[in-house]
Amino acid sequence: MENIEKINRGSDFDFTFTMPNVGHADFDGCVYSRLSLSRRFHFGRRGGRCFHCRTGDGDAVTVFCDNAGLGLGRLSAKWTIHHPDPTHADGIRSEADGMELPIELVADGGSSGASVTVAGGEFSRRLERVEEALKSLSPPQGDDSEGMTAEEGAALAKAIFND
Repeated sequence: MENIEKINRGSDFDFTFTMPNVGHADFDGCVYSRLSLSRRFHFGRRGGRCFHCRTGDGDAVTVFCDNAGLGLGRLSAKWTIHHPDPTHADGIRSEADGMELPIELVADGGSSGASVTVAGGEFSRRLERVEEALKSLSPPQGDDSEGMTAEEGAALAKAIFND
């Protein structure tokens, strides 16, 4: 059974979660309540400079919800990592994901603020499989290459979606 941290919606709080393979790449994300989708609290890193967050050892990211103005209810987070990659036309390979957080904002009661650590979840395991599968693919040969073969694509899909 998941332990949900109830936090008073007027309180500042922070949470730490795993954003696999973020490294030094830029990213952006937001925190929101499913009961109030129009209110979002944004965080990220651009040009190596973090806003409303801090990156730590490995793939740990701590988000600081300071005067967040979020609505009541269970919180979720979503993010996109922007990896430099010259094989993409715009030079960026974007990886998007999200998760439901073990945090619920309440009107009355709840803690006056908290620090919550969130488990990495399925995204972490799936991304590790993708990275391993990509390493096994042979790089395209010359300018006339059309990318990966059907067999390579099938192997990549199997690595991503099979547990």
